Amino acid sequence: MTREDWKGALEFADAMDAKVLTGFTVSEGVRDASGAWTPAHAAPFVAYTQSIGGEITAAELFNEPNAREPAHWKR
Repeated sequence: MTREDWKGALEFADAMDAKVLTGFTVSEGVRDASGAWTPAHAAPFVAYTQSIGGEITAAELFNEPNAREPAHWKR
């Protein structure tokens, strides 16, 4: 999704008086050396959303609760 697409989605939500729920990736690329999630990719997304007057009401970090966890997540 491009920034323009996201802006359009936020404008649509605003026009419908809807709340925005989104999801953030939880893959290895956004985890630190200990395996903990970091906001490395989410922070710029949230900052852009706020900069154009948008609001994210909620965000999920894992959108498939029934999915099997990768072995590397187990401690």
